[in-house]
Order: sequence, then structure tokens, then C-alpha cells
Amino acid sequence: MTPPLPELSDITRSTAATRLVVPPEFIDVNGHMNVQHYLHVGTLGTGTLVAAVGIDDAYRRDRGRSVFTRRHVVDYVSELILGDQVSIHSFVIDRSTTAMHLMSYVLDLGRSRVAATVEILLVHVDLASRRPVPIEPVVAAALDEERLSASATGIVHPLSGAITLRH
Repeated sequence: MTPPLPELSDITRSTAATRLVVPPEFIDVNGHMNVQHYLHVGTLGTGTLVAAVGIDDAYRRDRGRSVFTRRHVVDYVSELILGDQVSIHSFVIDRSTTAMHLMSYVLDLGRSRVAATVEILLVHVDLASRRPVPIEPVVAAALDEERLSASATGIVHPLSGAITLRH
């Protein structure tokens, strides 16, 4: 059984956050944000977190390394409509030597509720070989620091069970 959603006050303590306003191009024929954009918005949050731990444009250029998505699990909790103020907060759940398990919460700020969760498995890769490689020590340390900071919030993340890491 999936745990209940965490309190917004706990979610908003994450260090990596992204904000946006739902634009017209995200709205579908039903008058709400189309499902494809929940994934997009959730990955904006993880992109912010990944950059914060050191995997940014300079890292890709100088080290020739990046992350590739292996799996996403999206849970649609409540709808977003045109003009809604949204924030995305991402957390490091776990990591192995070559992969990271992250969770993003898409928050509807106007209604003070979770709109979606996006659980993500990213694999650290060498861009030349396109194969998994160990996460660089400085990035691994930053991921570990983020994970410890996230666990200090006491949040029990509503994990799907579909993402596991091989340690």
C-alpha cells in the first residue's frame, strides 16, 4: 500500500525547486493540463536537482558525462488548469554507483495541494560510449548530502515500488 502524500510544508523544504505558471499550450480539449505535461513539469524539477548536484552543461561538456532516464512513474493526483501557479520540488531517494532514484512533487500553489508525483530512475552515462559509468565522487557526495537533507524532513515518500536500485 502506498503511503499518503506528505504535507506541503514538508515538501516545500526541498532545496531544489522550480516554479512556473501553466501556459495555454499545456491545456488539452478537456480544459486542463494534458498528461504529457505532468511528466515534463516533473522532469523540470529533477533537472533543477541534477544541476544542483553538479550535472550541468559544464559537467556534460568537460566530463563527457550526463544522465539518461531509465524509468518514470507518474501519479496524477489533481488537475491543473490554465494559469495555475505551480512549484516542483525534487528529492533524492537513493543512489547506487551508477544510478539515482528521485521523486518530484508537482504542487498546485493556489489550491495548496499536490497535483502529481513523478518518480524517476536516472542512469549516469558516458556520452561517448552511451553506457553507464560510475557517478563522479563530487556528484556522489552532493547526491548523498541531498539525500540526507531530504531524509531529515521525515517525509515518507509515496513510492510506486516500480523503481529499485542495484547496490
